[in-house]
Amino acid sequence: MHNLPSDLTDDGLRTQLEPFMKRLGIVDYLCEKPRKRRIGNVTFLNRHNGERFLSVHGQEDLSQGARRRGLPRPKAKLQLMGTDIYCMLSKHQPQEFALKTLEHAAEQRKKLSQESEEEELSVSFSLLAFSCGHCTFVGDQLAYIPEVQWLDGGIVKFSKRNMVVKLDDKRVIRIPLNTVVNLVWFGDGSLTLTLSTVPLFFSHKSPIETLIAQLLDSRLHGNSNSHRANPNRSRLCSLGEKHAEVVGLCLVYQFNVSPIDLSRKIGELKRREITIIRYDLYRTPLIDIGEYLPQLNALKSELADYTKNKYLPFDVLYQLQALAYNAYLHPATVLGLAKELCRLFRLDKRNPISVDAMKKLFNMIDWPFPHGDPTDFEVKSLVAALEQNEQKIQDGLAQRNGLFSSTQNLARINRITVTPTRITLHGPEMEPKNRILRKYPNHHEYFIRVQFCDENGQDLYFNPQVDYDDIYSRFKDVLKSGIQIAGRRYLFLGFSHSSLRSHSVWVSSITRDVLAVPFD
Repeated sequence: MHNLPSDLTDDGLRTQLEPFMKRLGIVDYLCEKPRKRRIGNVTFLNRHNGERFLSVHGQEDLSQGARRRGLPRPKAKLQLMGTDIYCMLSKHQPQEFALKTLEHAAEQRKKLSQESEEEELSVSFSLLAFSCGHCTFVGDQLAYIPEVQWLDGGIVKFSKRNMVVKLDDKRVIRIPLNTVVNLVWFGDGSLTLTLSTVPLFFSHKSPIETLIAQLLDSRLHGNSNSHRANPNRSRLCSLGEKHAEVVGLCLVYQFNVSPIDLSRKIGELKRREITIIRYDLYRTPLIDIGEYLPQLNALKSELADYTKNKYLPFDVLYQLQALAYNAYLHPATVLGLAKELCRLFRLDKRNPISVDAMKKLFNMIDWPFPHGDPTDFEVKSLVAALEQNEQKIQDGLAQRNGLFSSTQNLARINRITVTPTRITLHGPEMEPKNRILRKYPNHHEYFIRVQFCDENGQDLYFNPQVDYDDIYSRFKDVLKSGIQIAGRRYLFLGFSHSSLRSHSVWVSSITRDVLAVPFD
């Protein structure tokens, strides 16, 4: 652009061009206008938009005959502030930085538009209280047993992809809707959600706390680093000490909301991909069922005793603890199953139930649903399913051995996942052999690969707006304290470059007493 007012700035030029751009439907453009100069540049994100602008407001070059008659200037088709402005295509290519700036602005605008759309489609409830627990059957009725309860108020909001609970004390619970197995509601205002994994917990900092953090950061690091971004919220591992004991095991959350206009709001929620059921959950005192944590400790103690006395193979004990740790079954049910398996193994010394039969059981266990069959969660039914799995495996034994046995380069290794809130047990899975596995070919069950990740199994990505101190402290504590499985404590062993890239390490419970040769 030529003949621009010399005092015009970048922002001033954009302001003057806005009415013209608006008529053409052009949004993504960048203005550059040096002060005290009468020239400027306009960069468009899309070439098509630039061509449209020039077709309407570009200068009209005069013919050579007109130039010879003493009319050297072309004809202007744009006026800004009463001045003729001459627009033409630049001889230079657009700067890469300018195009990236326009791309970023377009992405941010699209994101804000999506958030605005989600805000319009959101459904909100007034929160009165909430709790965390688990569901079980009492007779033929599905019951909800709360383990931890809070009387905090706040707002429960269902957006397009998430359920966000904003508590009055600035804490936030975020539940991705794709982790909601089912939502059970009743007219009294109870919303009971069964989740496939643990929610995300945050604590928002007040403006004063953020300001104090910025001042401390400036004082500690000097003025040169005073521009560093300070997190405005913290990622939490739980909502308190008592919640921390069961946060990874109890995946049912009940929110007591205002019953006003409840039916209409539930009707709006049914447009989302959520399984919604109207059901009056049976309410039973916790004393009738027993607290979750003592029963889990009783299970761990029993499994440790089985390991010590070799009542059951360790790989079977590993699967039993996984049933409880991964929240498939209540610890009391797993304890009953362990005792029944111990009885079967005493009667049949040939190991009547294999680890593969145990693994198939995981896919057969459903979530406790309203109007479900309570017998599916009884020990008798679980043992019958295991025996059926084992029979099917024995019928296809040749194929199974070819697919699942260790080879020269692969070994069956268990895997543990450590997230900000829980520890889950997986495997055994085929793993490439490394030097330690080749050195101890008869002791693979004493080595486990541990992966550190977020609740959804993906990497925990850095965010400058979020403080992850609690998460990193938890990960560090796991590395220092180890992980106890069926009486064995697995401690940090090491990692390779490839495992470090996948945020995983190796742990081991092998000792000199286990090996026939000294451990070095």
